[in-house]
Amino acid sequence: MKKRVVALLLGVVMVMSTLAGCGAKETTTKETTESTVEAEDTTEATTEETTTEPEGAHEFSYEYDELGEANVEMWTDPWWNQFAGTKLKVAFYKRELDESKNFEDKLIVRDVEKLTGIDLEWIPVDSGSASEKVATMLADPNNMPDIFQGPLGMSDISANRDLFQDLKQPGMFDTYGTHVWERIQRGGIEKNLTHADGSIRSTAMNMGEEFNSAMRSIGWINKTWCEKVGKSVPTNWTEFVEVLRLFKTEDPNGNGKADEIPFSFNEANSLGIQNLANAFGISGQANGDYRYWINPREGIVNSVVDQPEYRKFLEVCHELAAEGLLDVEGFSDTYEQYTSKITMDRVGFFYGWSPADLQVTDVNDWYAMDLFPYSDEYTYSKTSYDRVSFANLSGWAINANSENKEAALLYMDLLHSSRAWAVASRSAHVQRDENGELMLNASNGQPLGGWNADEYKALWGDQNGNVTTYSYGLGENSAFLMPDEAGGGYEQQTSRTKNGGVFLKADGSVNREVMPYDRNWLMDQIYPVMRRGEGIEVLGSKFTSAEASQEKAALETDLYPYIRTFMADAVINGVDDAKWNTFVDGLEGYGYYKWIEWWQKSYNGEI
Repeated sequence: MKKRVVALLLGVVMVMSTLAGCGAKETTTKETTESTVEAEDTTEATTEETTTEPEGAHEFSYEYDELGEANVEMWTDPWWNQFAGTKLKVAFYKRELDESKNFEDKLIVRDVEKLTGIDLEWIPVDSGSASEKVATMLADPNNMPDIFQGPLGMSDISANRDLFQDLKQPGMFDTYGTHVWERIQRGGIEKNLTHADGSIRSTAMNMGEEFNSAMRSIGWINKTWCEKVGKSVPTNWTEFVEVLRLFKTEDPNGNGKADEIPFSFNEANSLGIQNLANAFGISGQANGDYRYWINPREGIVNSVVDQPEYRKFLEVCHELAAEGLLDVEGFSDTYEQYTSKITMDRVGFFYGWSPADLQVTDVNDWYAMDLFPYSDEYTYSKTSYDRVSFANLSGWAINANSENKEAALLYMDLLHSSRAWAVASRSAHVQRDENGELMLNASNGQPLGGWNADEYKALWGDQNGNVTTYSYGLGENSAFLMPDEAGGGYEQQTSRTKNGGVFLKADGSVNREVMPYDRNWLMDQIYPVMRRGEGIEVLGSKFTSAEASQEKAALETDLYPYIRTFMADAVINGVDDAKWNTFVDGLEGYGYYKWIEWWQKSYNGEI
């Protein structure tokens, strides 16, 4: 096979703080391909660029003579086999969808062992018993595995920080983890990974950005009911309330009973009434109650529940409830009771990810409608993530007492050493054309990973061609992928039923077409009109000390019920000046402002 050379000087990256968000620019010659990292202008750049190479940095030339079983480059640089003969014990989080029997048979694993000479001994940690097994391992530090690949939570690391190697120490990231470090910088997550003492005890896996979770709890309106009452899908608040009133009085479900519920919600799940607060400029980065109760702007964490727009939101909800347009049983219903009302064709509007998730009778009855403010006085702000890291910050961690720390980090680094290795570690392998070039997605120009259904069937005898990311690759417990390495994209996803079954075409083949309620469609139709810049700033996950976490939990014990109880009472019974003032005055005693201060310290990286 003709030799290719791909060169990347990653040692420089170790001292360049301006790389967050930067990519690689490649130029190809007949003999070599040079990839150099160029710093772009960003608002986060705070230091001057330097080209000082840190001690111990290795200049990678990336020559390869063959492709591995997973279609990855089998580097000839002896750097990668310097720990040949070393055995590494890897505690791996095995998900339910992983049907593999022997991890050693995964193609990417065979390639790792062939290239490095390292013997990977896998300790599967099943999802059902992960917490128990992890606790047992952490309780016996002398017998911990060399690597934790997926099973740890952030609290496990915070509470047992000294058990895990500080990867910022000399001889770690700067020598054996330069590819991992470059991705951390490019993904902008160094601050998220850093503990208050300046150490980094774990590194990330999963997507650097994950667009399929861009928004939460979209509002769905029954467009068939709209047609029956002679109205179009509402485009403003006045039309919305008018349609709700007709839903209540015009028997749109046609059963001759006044049993229609114009507007339903459910506080037992992430489908609560606070989603409606978006129309009043109140949003969160997720559906959790607390995300609606803080408002980070320009580095400052502001309060919410003591503000006039929050009171207005509660007053309007009460007006809807008083007219019988809002189902106040949403505060007490179980999730099953909530969904049963929808499946019985009694609901005209509800919050959820998609109608299919709630087993509606006909998904084509529903239209996504969640994009207008209450009035011109307010700016609509959707509860959402806007291109933020969904990385698992506790994904990889190395035993601080391991005699093979460097070999462990080198194994991790290999999976991050190229786009092909990164994609293949997740999806089983990458696709290449007859010339050995990575095959790219036509819509986004990124590498394709995995096989299609016919290829799966031919290679593995898998009739459905699903769950292969987990069974044949390492799934989410693999490299930290950048957006430009995700490969495939949503158009490759298979539409599924609520129970995970695959939709089939009339001829019995797998239906890969986008369904009306499919996430592909949602992101195509809804995401582009999300009002970027008007939502809150995202307070991403970040390591805090065990003491800080305990302090936060203590504050929330009484604070959460206080706010939630007032919210329910205000919606059901109304709120006047006296009731509002009493509630606001009580926030201090329930620790609301100490809680805001806690979030500010977390935002600043102080705890």
